[in-house]
Amino acid sequence: KKAGQKYNYRFDNDVVDTLIVVRTSGLRCSNYKLGTVVSALGLTLEGAHRAYNDAHATAQVLLALSKI
Repeated sequence: KKAGQKYNYRFDNDVVDTLIVVRTSGLRCSNYKLGTVVSALGLTLEGAHRAYNDAHATAQVLLALSKI
């Protein structure tokens, strides 16, 4: 938000912190790295650490947790 103000951009969209969502979901993981969470949910993450792939995997995690 602060960086956007410099250029008159306004970011006021809702924010979801997936770390908080995963920790409060009851999902048992050894850590909360994206790859670990994806595996715990039986999902796949190909091309980790690429923006699109990580964002897609994060969306899959949120959708999977919303069904639990």
